[in-house]
Amino acid sequence: MPNNKRIAIIGGGVTGLVTAYELSKKNYEITIYEQGSTLGGLLSGTTIENHPIERAYHHAFTTDEYTIQLTSELGLSNDLVWYPGSNAIHFNNRKYPFNGALDLLKFTPLSFFDRIRTGIVILYLSYTRSWKKLSSKTAADWLKKWSGMDAYRIIWRPLLQGKFHDYYKDVSMAWFWARIHTRANSRGKSEELGYFKSGFSTLIDSLVKSLTERNVIIKTSTPVNKITSTPSGFSITCGALIEHFDYVVCTIPTSVFARLTTGINALSDYTNQLHSITYLDAVCLIFSTPQKLSNYYWTSIHDTNIPFVVCINHTQFVPTSWFGNRQVYYLANYFPQNHPILGTSDKTLRDQWFNHLLEIYPQFDRSVVREITVTRLKNAQHIPFPSYENIVPTYATPVKNLYLSHFSQIFPEDRGVNFAIREGLKIAKTISESE
Repeated sequence: MPNNKRIAIIGGGVTGLVTAYELSKKNYEITIYEQGSTLGGLLSGTTIENHPIERAYHHAFTTDEYTIQLTSELGLSNDLVWYPGSNAIHFNNRKYPFNGALDLLKFTPLSFFDRIRTGIVILYLSYTRSWKKLSSKTAADWLKKWSGMDAYRIIWRPLLQGKFHDYYKDVSMAWFWARIHTRANSRGKSEELGYFKSGFSTLIDSLVKSLTERNVIIKTSTPVNKITSTPSGFSITCGALIEHFDYVVCTIPTSVFARLTTGINALSDYTNQLHSITYLDAVCLIFSTPQKLSNYYWTSIHDTNIPFVVCINHTQFVPTSWFGNRQVYYLANYFPQNHPILGTSDKTLRDQWFNHLLEIYPQFDRSVVREITVTRLKNAQHIPFPSYENIVPTYATPVKNLYLSHFSQIFPEDRGVNFAIREGLKIAKTISESE
Protein backbone atom coordinates (compact mmCIF):
# COMPACT_ATOMS: atom_id res chain seq x y z
CA MET A 1 0.00 0.00 0.00
CA PRO A 2 1.53 3.38 -1.00
CA ASN A 3 2.68 5.73 1.74
CA ASN A 4 1.55 9.29 1.04
CA LYS A 5 4.68 10.80 2.60
CA ARG A 6 7.17 12.20 0.07
CA ILE A 7 10.90 12.04 0.77
CA ALA A 8 13.67 13.85 -1.11
CA ILE A 9 17.18 12.44 -0.87
CA ILE A 10 19.89 14.86 -1.94
CA GLY A 11 22.96 12.95 -3.08
CA GLY A 12 23.20 9.66 -4.96
CA GLY A 13 26.18 8.18 -3.16
CA VAL A 14 26.10 4.95 -1.18
CA THR A 15 24.41 6.48 1.87
CA GLY A 16 21.72 8.12 -0.25
CA LEU A 17 21.02 4.96 -2.22
CA VAL A 18 20.87 2.77 0.89
CA THR A 19 18.58 5.26 2.65
CA ALA A 20 16.25 5.13 -0.35
CA TYR A 21 16.50 1.34 -0.53
CA GLU A 22 15.44 0.90 3.09
CA LEU A 23 12.69 3.52 3.00
CA SER A 24 11.30 2.09 -0.24
CA LYS A 25 10.41 -1.04 1.74
CA LYS A 26 7.88 1.16 3.55
CA ASN A 27 6.43 2.42 0.25
CA TYR A 28 7.29 6.08 0.72
CA GLU A 29 7.31 8.24 -2.40
CA ILE A 30 11.03 8.86 -2.85
CA THR A 31 13.01 11.06 -5.21
CA ILE A 32 16.82 11.02 -5.36
CA TYR A 33 18.63 14.09 -6.69
CA GLU A 34 22.21 13.65 -7.89
CA GLN A 35 24.13 16.54 -9.43
CA GLY A 36 26.51 14.24 -11.32
CA SER A 37 25.76 12.03 -14.29
CA THR A 38 26.57 8.84 -12.37
CA LEU A 39 25.57 7.35 -9.03
CA GLY A 40 27.75 5.97 -6.26
CA GLY A 41 29.55 9.07 -5.00
CA LEU A 42 33.12 8.23 -4.00
CA LEU A 43 32.35 4.66 -5.10
CA SER A 44 31.44 5.69 -8.63
CA GLY A 45 33.27 3.97 -11.44
CA THR A 46 34.97 4.25 -14.77
CA THR A 47 36.41 1.62 -17.12
CA ILE A 48 39.92 0.59 -18.06
CA GLU A 49 40.71 -2.07 -20.64
CA ASN A 50 36.92 -2.38 -21.13
CA HIS A 51 36.35 -3.50 -17.54
CA PRO A 52 34.63 -1.60 -14.71
CA ILE A 53 36.87 -0.11 -12.04
CA GLU A 54 36.40 2.45 -9.28
CA ARG A 55 37.56 6.04 -9.74
CA ALA A 56 39.24 5.62 -6.35
CA TYR A 57 40.50 2.27 -5.03
CA HIS A 58 38.13 0.28 -2.82
CA HIS A 59 37.98 -3.09 -1.14
CA ALA A 60 36.01 -4.73 1.67
CA PHE A 61 37.28 -6.16 4.94
CA THR A 62 36.00 -9.39 6.47
CA THR A 63 34.70 -7.30 9.39
CA ASP A 64 32.51 -5.13 7.10
CA GLU A 65 29.25 -6.53 8.43
CA TYR A 66 26.97 -3.98 6.74
CA THR A 67 28.56 -4.49 3.33
CA ILE A 68 28.33 -8.26 3.67
CA GLN A 69 24.72 -8.12 4.91
CA LEU A 70 23.56 -5.83 2.08
CA THR A 71 25.44 -7.92 -0.47
CA SER A 72 23.59 -11.01 0.75
CA GLU A 73 20.21 -9.25 0.73
CA LEU A 74 20.75 -8.16 -2.88
CA GLY A 75 21.70 -11.71 -3.89
CA LEU A 76 25.30 -10.80 -4.66
CA SER A 77 27.18 -12.99 -2.20
CA ASN A 78 28.72 -15.09 -4.98
CA ASP A 79 29.93 -11.90 -6.67
CA LEU A 80 31.92 -10.74 -3.64
CA VAL A 81 35.20 -12.65 -3.81
CA TRP A 82 37.86 -12.67 -1.10
CA TYR A 83 41.53 -12.39 -1.99
CA PRO A 84 44.68 -12.35 0.15
CA GLY A 85 46.06 -8.86 0.74
CA SER A 86 49.76 -8.05 0.50
CA ASN A 87 51.36 -4.85 1.75
CA ALA A 88 54.76 -3.20 1.62
CA ILE A 89 56.51 0.00 2.63
CA HIS A 90 58.78 1.79 0.16
CA PHE A 91 61.46 3.57 2.18
CA ASN A 92 64.93 4.77 1.15
CA ASN A 93 64.58 3.18 -2.30
CA ARG A 94 63.78 -0.25 -0.90
CA LYS A 95 60.56 -2.20 -0.40
CA TYR A 96 59.83 -3.98 2.85
CA PRO A 97 56.96 -6.47 3.25
CA PHE A 98 54.60 -5.20 5.95
CA ASN A 99 51.84 -7.72 6.56
CA GLY A 100 52.12 -8.59 10.23
CA ALA A 101 54.26 -9.14 13.30
CA LEU A 102 56.98 -11.15 11.55
CA ASP A 103 57.49 -8.46 8.91
CA LEU A 104 57.70 -5.81 11.63
CA LEU A 105 60.40 -7.82 13.39
CA LYS A 106 62.35 -7.92 10.10
CA PHE A 107 61.91 -4.20 9.42
CA THR A 108 65.57 -3.16 9.64
CA PRO A 109 65.11 0.63 9.24
CA LEU A 110 64.11 0.48 12.92
CA SER A 111 66.33 -0.75 15.72
CA PHE A 112 65.28 -4.05 17.26
CA PHE A 113 64.16 -2.22 20.40
CA ASP A 114 61.95 0.13 18.36
CA ARG A 115 60.47 -2.80 16.44
CA ILE A 116 59.45 -4.43 19.73
CA ARG A 117 58.16 -1.11 21.04
CA THR A 118 56.11 -0.54 17.88
CA GLY A 119 54.72 -4.07 18.07
CA ILE A 120 53.53 -3.46 21.63
CA VAL A 121 51.81 -0.24 20.52
CA ILE A 122 50.02 -2.08 17.69
CA LEU A 123 48.94 -4.84 20.09
CA TYR A 124 47.59 -2.30 22.55
CA LEU A 125 45.62 -0.43 19.89
CA SER A 126 44.34 -3.73 18.47
CA TYR A 127 42.81 -4.90 21.72
CA THR A 128 41.82 -1.82 23.71
CA ARG A 129 38.30 -0.51 23.23
CA SER A 130 38.90 2.68 25.22
CA TRP A 131 39.12 5.12 22.34
CA LYS A 132 37.48 8.05 24.13
CA LYS A 133 40.48 8.66 26.35
CA LEU A 134 42.59 8.96 23.17
CA SER A 135 40.29 11.38 21.39
CA SER A 136 41.66 14.65 22.80
CA LYS A 137 45.24 13.70 21.92
CA THR A 138 46.84 14.02 18.50
CA ALA A 139 48.06 10.85 16.84
CA ALA A 140 51.39 12.57 16.17
CA ASP A 141 52.08 13.34 19.83
CA TRP A 142 50.81 9.99 21.12
CA LEU A 143 52.80 7.94 18.63
CA LYS A 144 56.00 9.91 19.24
CA LYS A 145 55.66 9.24 22.95
CA TRP A 146 54.86 5.54 22.83
CA SER A 147 56.47 4.29 19.60
CA GLY A 148 59.49 6.59 19.69
CA MET A 149 60.72 9.23 17.26
CA ASP A 150 62.27 6.82 14.74
CA ALA A 151 59.13 4.71 14.41
CA TYR A 152 57.07 7.87 14.13
CA ARG A 153 59.34 9.34 11.45
CA ILE A 154 59.72 6.17 9.38
CA ILE A 155 56.33 4.43 9.77
CA TRP A 156 53.60 6.57 11.30
CA ARG A 157 54.24 10.10 10.05
CA PRO A 158 54.25 9.07 6.36
CA LEU A 159 50.95 7.24 6.87
CA LEU A 160 49.39 10.29 8.52
CA GLN A 161 50.78 12.60 5.84
CA GLY A 162 49.48 10.25 3.18
CA LYS A 163 45.95 10.55 4.50
CA PHE A 164 45.87 14.15 5.75
CA HIS A 165 48.67 16.02 3.95
CA ASP A 166 49.46 19.28 5.82
CA TYR A 167 47.01 18.42 8.60
CA TYR A 168 48.87 15.29 9.70
CA LYS A 169 49.81 16.84 13.07
CA ASP A 170 46.18 17.69 13.84
CA VAL A 171 44.50 14.27 13.66
CA SER A 172 42.81 12.72 16.69
CA MET A 173 44.46 9.63 18.10
CA ALA A 174 40.99 8.07 18.35
CA TRP A 175 40.80 8.04 14.54
CA PHE A 176 44.19 6.33 14.38
CA TRP A 177 43.09 3.80 16.99
CA ALA A 178 40.07 2.89 14.85
CA ARG A 179 42.26 2.28 11.80
CA ILE A 180 44.56 -0.10 13.66
CA HIS A 181 41.76 -1.73 15.64
CA THR A 182 39.64 -2.46 12.56
CA ARG A 183 42.52 -3.79 10.48
CA ALA A 184 43.84 -6.00 13.27
CA ASN A 185 40.45 -7.58 13.80
CA SER A 186 39.98 -8.28 10.08
CA ARG A 187 43.12 -10.33 9.65
CA GLY A 188 43.01 -13.63 11.48
CA LYS A 189 46.05 -15.56 10.30
CA SER A 190 46.27 -13.54 7.08
CA GLU A 191 44.33 -10.56 5.83
CA GLU A 192 41.66 -11.16 3.21
CA LEU A 193 40.08 -8.34 1.23
CA GLY A 194 36.81 -8.44 -0.69
CA TYR A 195 36.08 -7.25 -4.20
CA PHE A 196 33.17 -7.73 -6.60
CA LYS A 197 33.76 -9.63 -9.83
CA SER A 198 32.73 -6.63 -11.91
CA GLY A 199 33.89 -4.04 -9.42
CA PHE A 200 31.81 -2.18 -6.86
CA SER A 201 29.57 -1.01 -9.69
CA THR A 202 27.91 -4.41 -9.15
CA LEU A 203 26.64 -3.18 -5.78
CA ILE A 204 25.57 0.23 -7.10
CA ASP A 205 23.82 -1.24 -10.16
CA SER A 206 21.93 -3.74 -8.01
CA LEU A 207 20.75 -1.03 -5.63
CA VAL A 208 19.60 1.14 -8.54
CA LYS A 209 17.76 -1.81 -10.10
CA SER A 210 15.92 -2.48 -6.83
CA LEU A 211 15.05 1.20 -6.43
CA THR A 212 13.71 1.43 -9.97
CA GLU A 213 11.56 -1.66 -9.42
CA ARG A 214 10.12 0.03 -6.32
CA ASN A 215 9.24 3.18 -8.28
CA VAL A 216 11.88 5.38 -6.67
CA ILE A 217 12.52 8.37 -8.93
CA ILE A 218 16.24 8.91 -9.60
CA LYS A 219 17.27 12.23 -11.15
CA THR A 220 20.91 12.37 -12.22
CA SER A 221 22.57 15.50 -13.64
CA THR A 222 20.12 17.43 -11.46
CA PRO A 223 21.85 19.79 -9.02
CA VAL A 224 19.70 21.16 -6.22
CA ASN A 225 19.93 24.94 -5.91
CA LYS A 226 17.98 25.52 -2.72
CA ILE A 227 16.13 23.81 0.13
CA THR A 228 13.31 25.86 1.67
CA SER A 229 11.27 25.12 4.78
CA THR A 230 7.52 25.60 4.25
CA PRO A 231 4.49 25.28 6.58
CA SER A 232 3.70 21.89 5.04
CA GLY A 233 7.25 20.56 4.69
CA PHE A 234 10.00 21.51 2.25
CA SER A 235 10.50 22.85 -1.25
CA ILE A 236 13.40 21.65 -3.39
CA THR A 237 14.48 24.02 -6.15
CA CYS A 238 16.33 22.66 -9.19
CA GLY A 239 16.64 25.42 -11.77
CA ALA A 240 13.10 26.40 -12.75
CA LEU A 241 11.62 23.27 -11.14
CA ILE A 242 10.24 23.37 -7.58
CA GLU A 243 9.01 20.19 -5.87
CA HIS A 244 7.49 19.68 -2.43
CA PHE A 245 8.32 17.02 0.16
CA ASP A 246 7.51 15.97 3.72
CA TYR A 247 11.08 14.88 4.53
CA VAL A 248 14.48 15.83 3.17
CA VAL A 249 17.61 13.73 3.70
CA CYS A 250 20.88 15.36 2.62
CA THR A 251 23.76 12.94 2.04
CA ILE A 252 26.13 15.65 0.85
CA PRO A 253 29.21 17.43 2.24
CA THR A 254 28.45 19.71 5.17
CA SER A 255 29.61 22.79 3.26
CA VAL A 256 27.14 22.05 0.45
CA PHE A 257 24.33 21.50 2.96
CA ALA A 258 25.08 24.89 4.55
CA ARG A 259 24.91 26.59 1.15
CA LEU A 260 21.62 24.95 0.11
CA THR A 261 19.88 25.85 3.39
CA THR A 262 21.04 29.46 3.82
CA GLY A 263 17.45 30.72 3.85
CA ILE A 264 16.39 28.58 6.82
CA ASN A 265 17.00 30.80 9.87
CA ALA A 266 16.43 28.00 12.38
CA LEU A 267 19.58 26.32 11.07
CA SER A 268 21.99 29.22 11.67
CA ASP A 269 23.72 27.77 14.77
CA TYR A 270 23.76 24.30 13.23
CA THR A 271 25.36 25.46 9.98
CA ASN A 272 27.90 27.58 11.88
CA GLN A 273 29.04 24.32 13.47
CA LEU A 274 29.39 22.75 10.02
CA HIS A 275 31.93 25.38 8.95
CA SER A 276 34.45 23.91 11.42
CA ILE A 277 34.71 20.75 9.29
CA THR A 278 37.65 20.78 6.87
CA TYR A 279 37.93 18.65 3.73
CA LEU A 280 40.67 17.39 1.44
CA ASP A 281 40.34 16.47 -2.23
CA ALA A 282 41.78 13.29 -3.72
CA VAL A 283 43.62 12.65 -6.97
CA CYS A 284 44.09 9.19 -8.48
CA LEU A 285 46.05 8.22 -11.57
CA ILE A 286 44.94 4.85 -12.95
CA PHE A 287 46.87 3.17 -15.75
CA SER A 288 47.24 -0.18 -17.50
CA THR A 289 50.45 -1.70 -18.77
CA PRO A 290 51.79 -5.12 -19.77
CA GLN A 291 54.57 -4.63 -17.19
CA LYS A 292 54.34 -6.15 -13.75
CA LEU A 293 56.02 -3.60 -11.52
CA SER A 294 55.11 -4.89 -8.07
CA ASN A 295 54.41 -8.16 -6.31
CA TYR A 296 52.42 -6.31 -3.63
CA TYR A 297 48.83 -5.15 -3.77
CA TRP A 298 49.40 -2.09 -1.59
CA THR A 299 52.72 -0.23 -1.36
CA SER A 300 52.82 2.75 0.99
CA ILE A 301 55.34 5.33 -0.18
CA HIS A 302 57.37 6.59 2.80
CA ASP A 303 59.86 8.70 0.84
CA THR A 304 58.66 12.28 1.23
CA ASN A 305 59.98 13.47 -2.15
CA ILE A 306 57.39 11.32 -3.98
CA PRO A 307 54.16 13.28 -4.73
CA PHE A 308 51.85 10.26 -4.38
CA VAL A 309 51.56 8.26 -1.18
CA VAL A 310 50.43 4.86 -2.39
CA CYS A 311 51.00 2.61 -5.38
CA ILE A 312 48.35 -0.08 -5.74
CA ASN A 313 48.73 -3.02 -8.07
CA HIS A 314 45.05 -3.76 -8.57
CA THR A 315 45.89 -6.89 -10.56
CA GLN A 316 47.99 -8.29 -7.76
CA PHE A 317 44.63 -8.39 -6.01
CA VAL A 318 42.22 -9.43 -8.80
CA PRO A 319 42.84 -11.50 -11.97
CA THR A 320 44.69 -9.85 -14.87
CA SER A 321 42.29 -11.70 -17.20
CA TRP A 322 39.66 -9.09 -16.32
CA PHE A 323 41.86 -6.49 -18.03
CA GLY A 324 43.07 -8.37 -21.10
CA ASN A 325 45.99 -9.90 -19.16
CA ARG A 326 47.38 -6.46 -18.42
CA GLN A 327 48.41 -4.95 -15.09
CA VAL A 328 46.36 -2.10 -13.62
CA TYR A 329 47.79 0.38 -11.10
CA TYR A 330 46.57 3.26 -8.96
CA LEU A 331 48.77 6.13 -7.79
CA ALA A 332 47.00 8.42 -5.31
CA ASN A 333 47.22 11.25 -2.81
CA TYR A 334 45.03 13.67 -0.83
CA PHE A 335 45.47 17.44 -1.10
CA PRO A 336 44.19 20.58 0.67
CA GLN A 337 41.59 22.26 -1.49
CA ASN A 338 43.87 25.22 -2.24
CA HIS A 339 46.81 23.04 -3.33
CA PRO A 340 48.27 24.03 -6.74
CA ILE A 341 48.35 20.44 -8.00
CA LEU A 342 44.55 20.46 -8.15
CA GLY A 343 44.77 23.05 -10.89
CA THR A 344 47.32 21.21 -13.04
CA SER A 345 46.33 19.48 -16.26
CA ASP A 346 46.00 15.72 -16.42
CA LYS A 347 49.02 15.58 -18.74
CA THR A 348 51.24 17.58 -16.38
CA LEU A 349 50.22 15.48 -13.40
CA ARG A 350 50.73 12.26 -15.35
CA ASP A 351 54.22 13.29 -16.49
CA GLN A 352 55.28 14.36 -12.99
CA TRP A 353 53.99 11.23 -11.31
CA PHE A 354 55.42 8.88 -13.93
CA ASN A 355 58.84 10.51 -13.47
CA HIS A 356 58.65 9.72 -9.76
CA LEU A 357 57.33 6.22 -10.41
CA LEU A 358 60.66 5.56 -12.15
CA GLU A 359 62.38 6.27 -8.83
CA ILE A 360 60.38 3.48 -7.22
CA TYR A 361 60.41 1.05 -10.16
CA PRO A 362 63.40 1.80 -12.45
CA GLN A 363 62.13 -0.84 -14.90
CA PHE A 364 58.96 1.16 -15.54
CA ASP A 365 58.55 1.89 -19.26
CA ARG A 366 56.00 4.61 -19.91
CA SER A 367 56.09 3.92 -23.65
CA VAL A 368 54.16 0.67 -23.14
CA VAL A 369 51.46 2.21 -20.92
CA ARG A 370 48.14 1.58 -22.68
CA GLU A 371 45.36 3.48 -20.93
CA ILE A 372 45.53 6.34 -18.42
CA THR A 373 42.74 7.92 -16.38
CA VAL A 374 43.14 10.77 -13.89
CA THR A 375 40.29 11.13 -11.41
CA ARG A 376 39.74 14.05 -9.06
CA LEU A 377 37.37 13.68 -6.14
CA LYS A 378 36.23 16.76 -4.26
CA ASN A 379 35.58 16.63 -0.50
CA ALA A 380 37.01 13.11 -0.40
CA GLN A 381 38.26 13.15 3.20
CA HIS A 382 37.55 15.24 6.29
CA ILE A 383 40.02 16.06 9.07
CA PRO A 384 39.11 14.37 12.38
CA PHE A 385 40.59 16.95 14.74
CA PRO A 386 41.18 16.10 18.44
CA SER A 387 37.90 15.68 20.36
CA TYR A 388 36.14 15.59 16.99
CA GLU A 389 33.12 13.93 18.55
CA ASN A 390 32.30 17.30 20.14
CA ILE A 391 31.85 19.02 16.76
CA VAL A 392 30.16 16.21 14.84
CA PRO A 393 26.74 17.54 13.80
CA THR A 394 23.65 15.56 14.71
CA TYR A 395 21.81 13.68 11.98
CA ALA A 396 18.52 15.31 12.89
CA THR A 397 18.84 19.04 12.28
CA PRO A 398 16.97 21.66 14.37
CA VAL A 399 14.32 21.69 11.64
CA LYS A 400 11.92 18.77 12.00
CA ASN A 401 12.13 16.15 9.23
CA LEU A 402 15.33 17.63 7.75
CA TYR A 403 18.31 15.29 8.10
CA LEU A 404 22.01 15.40 7.29
CA SER A 405 24.03 12.22 6.85
CA HIS A 406 27.59 12.43 5.56
CA PHE A 407 30.82 10.54 6.16
CA SER A 408 32.20 13.55 8.08
CA GLN A 409 29.78 12.54 10.88
CA ILE A 410 31.48 9.15 11.25
CA PHE A 411 33.88 9.00 14.21
CA PRO A 412 36.16 7.49 15.38
CA GLU A 413 35.98 5.08 12.44
CA ASP A 414 37.30 6.12 9.05
CA ARG A 415 34.79 6.74 6.31
CA GLY A 416 34.26 3.89 3.85
CA VAL A 417 31.63 1.81 2.08
CA ASN A 418 30.73 -0.24 5.14
CA PHE A 419 29.98 2.79 7.29
CA ALA A 420 28.25 4.61 4.41
CA ILE A 421 25.82 1.67 4.31
CA ARG A 422 25.43 1.79 8.09
CA GLU A 423 24.59 5.50 7.98
CA GLY A 424 21.93 4.92 5.33
CA LEU A 425 20.32 2.23 7.47
CA LYS A 426 20.45 4.50 10.50
CA ILE A 427 18.74 7.46 8.81
CA ALA A 428 16.06 5.25 7.26
CA LYS A 429 15.29 3.74 10.66
CA THR A 430 15.11 7.19 12.26
CA ILE A 431 12.56 8.39 9.71
CA SER A 432 10.48 5.21 9.90
CA GLU A 433 10.32 5.40 13.69
CA SER A 434 9.36 9.09 13.64
CA GLU A 435 6.05 8.33 11.95
